[in-house]
Amino acid sequence: MMEKTFSYGNGHSFPAKVTGAMLKPLSLQEVARAILTLPSFPKVTSLVPKLPPLQGEGRGGDGLTELYSLSPGCATLVHSLLVFLILTFFSPSMAPGAEPTVLFRENFDSLAQWEPLTFPKIKAHSTYTLVQEGGKSILKTESRASASALVYRRTFNIYENPRIRWRWKVTQLSDKGNPKEKTGDDYPIRLYVMFQYDPARATLGNRLIYGATKVIYGKYPPHSTLNYVWTGHSLPERIIASPYTDKARIVVLEKGKQRVGQWVEESVNVLEDYRQAFGKDPPAIAGIAVMSDTDNTGESAVAYLDFIEIGR
Repeated sequence: MMEKTFSYGNGHSFPAKVTGAMLKPLSLQEVARAILTLPSFPKVTSLVPKLPPLQGEGRGGDGLTELYSLSPGCATLVHSLLVFLILTFFSPSMAPGAEPTVLFRENFDSLAQWEPLTFPKIKAHSTYTLVQEGGKSILKTESRASASALVYRRTFNIYENPRIRWRWKVTQLSDKGNPKEKTGDDYPIRLYVMFQYDPARATLGNRLIYGATKVIYGKYPPHSTLNYVWTGHSLPERIIASPYTDKARIVVLEKGKQRVGQWVEESVNVLEDYRQAFGKDPPAIAGIAVMSDTDNTGESAVAYLDFIEIGR
């Protein structure tokens, strides 16, 4: 049995008993004693009657009897201190190591964090430029019988930050072709979520396939992807399979032409969508990309992105 302290990151620490790899919670009386010894409570300590000595290991109960065997005034004060401790140090917003609500936000002030992605068999590439609207910079995407993408350089843990929020607008799109077929797999704008392939967790067959792909393209392809799209078609489904690969799913957020020319804000829980689309949990590390493509239908499309926000 040993005692280990955990830091709150504010100069204070709190004791917990450790047996092997297991943590044993302290009794309420022990917690109270620890609270009263914190530097934050010098004045409070002098107001509280001296606590009775702690009994040895092996006592029964959960500490409630010991706490409430104190005088009523002392017990009430200790209980209040316990509530304060829980609300202050163990609330989700202040838990040690907790990430902020927004992990990062892309406002398209520049394209420094983005790198182009092109496809060897597609010669015509879509264009991505920064334009001004309402005094701020936004991303304009254009495709004319073309396809290419922009990939964000930063990755994130999808379990810690499963929510993505963004605002987009489409001003030109087509309803030509069937999105469930390769000849109609075109969208004026897609927000890709790409889940990172991990060779350490892959089968031998996948390691061979992904390894060969890396030799050709210089990097591993994604393990799987979700494509959040705006389509000109009035599809009844929210999630459809990609006509190209079983490792991708299309999530239809906007469909038809009713909202063309309007800014629309989206918010999705990627973790929930992945489980619904694939029936299992995704790899932990993910990245995002943006694409406008009309190479299959030969049409043209114009769309805009105001911001993209990753968080929880």
